[in-house]
Amino acid sequence: MDEAATRATKVIRLAGVPPHLAEDDITEILLRLPAKSVIRFRAVCTAWRRITTDPHFLAAHARLRPAEVLLYTYLKPRGIRLAGSSVVNIALDTLPISSDDASRRRRLIRYRQPVARGSGFLLSSCNGVLLFKDDKYSYILCNPATRQWAELPCLSHGNQTACFREYAFYFHQPSRTSAWRGCQDDN
Repeated sequence: MDEAATRATKVIRLAGVPPHLAEDDITEILLRLPAKSVIRFRAVCTAWRRITTDPHFLAAHARLRPAEVLLYTYLKPRGIRLAGSSVVNIALDTLPISSDDASRRRRLIRYRQPVARGSGFLLSSCNGVLLFKDDKYSYILCNPATRQWAELPCLSHGNQTACFREYAFYFHQPSRTSAWRGCQDDN
């Protein structure tokens, strides 16, 4: 009888202690979850936030996902006109490479406002961030992983006759806050 009571006491004592998993084990578990769950689980604690925002974790998580093609699509909105010319919406869709079924295509993100037809060109990409040219002097960044868009400040255009060409779009690691930078030459 004493032995059964001792076993019950041990079980109760163990049940009151929170389980501890090594950080590597937590990382391995989080790597196998869908992206939506990983984003949600960032709020669990600071350790999980640190794990799930680490660039090495994000790269490993992306490698484990099934391969998908990112489709850049123009959508024609109904009844919208801008200064006499038609406008389009920019949307990004994904389609699994392993599937021939077009119904598996899903809308990933759509830009919140229409752009003039003839603009909205995809110029470049860097570390998964896409650079679009909206019109002659404005640019749009899109991060499909976070589903966020950002408009860059308009570039000065002192010389109206200059022909602008984009030369570079890159991730600048050495700065205090890592940033994407673009270079432009007006020749």
